Amino acid sequence: MADIPRVISEFGVCSTASSSEGLGSVFLVGGLDPVTLSPVNDVLRLDLGAKRWESMPPLRAARRGCAAFYDGVHLVSYLVSAEGL
Repeated sequence: MADIPRVISEFGVCSTASSSEGLGSVFLVGGLDPVTLSPVNDVLRLDLGAKRWESMPPLRAARRGCAAFYDGVHLVSYLVSAEGL
């Protein structure tokens, strides 16, 4: 399994179910940069079949401590607290 490409904390996480195309994915959404202590707009995807990470299009706004889910079409992120706006 490949290491995560960067260190982040306080991210949202969700997964997609396995499908005929592969084993599914895990998404890390937003988070906190531990060096600058600033929220980030990163979205990282772990392809469980290929066992590799890839960067996805960023969030429109940086956030930390968010909730995330996949509705079958879209990856959705909700802000749980006012921090990170």
